[in-house]
Amino acid sequence: MLCNEEKNFFFRFPGGEALLCPRLELVTDYVGSDYKIYELLCSVTVNDSRVDPSFFFSTLTEKEIFDFYARVLKKIDTSKFKNISLNVNVKFIVLGYCDEISVMFPRVNFFFELSELCTVKECAELKVFIESSSGGSNYNVILDDFGSFSSNFDTLRQMNFHAIKLSKEFFWECYSSDRKFLVEMINHLRSKTCFVVIEGVDTVDKYLFCRMHKVFMQGYFFADECIYG
Repeated sequence: MLCNEEKNFFFRFPGGEALLCPRLELVTDYVGSDYKIYELLCSVTVNDSRVDPSFFFSTLTEKEIFDFYARVLKKIDTSKFKNISLNVNVKFIVLGYCDEISVMFPRVNFFFELSELCTVKECAELKVFIESSSGGSNYNVILDDFGSFSSNFDTLRQMNFHAIKLSKEFFWECYSSDRKFLVEMINHLRSKTCFVVIEGVDTVDKYLFCRMHKVFMQGYFFADECIYG
């Protein structure tokens, strides 16, 4: 179930009012696994028209994004969903909102995903912040959409990420044209982080490929487990 109409809500922002439909998408290593991470995502409608969520949230302040996450997380059964991933920017982390979220919901193990639009300079600044923070080891930072925009090897050189997500476009292209290169890329990324996530897993053959190479997965193949808590 992608959304629960009872859980949708209107959210006021400087441009007016948006209808937000949150959902949790599963990230896991295989069907039936006990280890599950749920990425909190959201569909956005403004004036009866669907809006790109990335664009919408980029227009909000970090405080407004924090308020959105807090409002949604309060409605989630955190005893059931213990690993939750949130999409954030560097400023959100530096301003202390990740710490506030963690304090508000102590039963949740949070992961914080950095967009592929995060610059090399921003990642370098984040590394300095985390290293100087007393709770720095508690930041499980994930680099999103590797293989697109600024999510590349230059970014990886700036800091150690808890996990790396390979973009679905990169995965689909390499899966269809050069699987040997894809396997080499997966192995290289695995050497740089705790685990690798493949986005865009939408068929049985892609799922079996990912299982063979022991990576985590996210995509339409797991649509039945895309839920609202």
